[in-house]
Amino acid sequence: MGGLRVRQTLKRRGLTDDLIRETVDARDPDDETQVVRELLVRRWSSFARKRDPQASAFGFLARRGFTGNVIWPAIREHVANLPAGEGPEEELPDDPQDSPEDWE
Repeated sequence: MGGLRVRQTLKRRGLTDDLIRETVDARDPDDETQVVRELLVRRWSSFARKRDPQASAFGFLARRGFTGNVIWPAIREHVANLPAGEGPEEELPDDPQDSPEDWE
């Protein structure tokens, strides 16, 4: 669970703002980054089946309280490390020699 979700949960449980701030500030940002990376590894196969895997991953992680400045770098890193053919498809430039007008 990310810092935003921790803050929300503690507030809902009635803790004071000072205690919540102290608790969230005590969390190691590197731990959050590592948790996001691990979640991406474990859940990527389900995101990959979606129309936009990166947006699905972002939504999943954001709902768990992670911030965009932790999520996006982890997603970019994860996608960059995917084996060939498993990353997002790149649009190939149109080949002018292969246009429908040339098919006749």
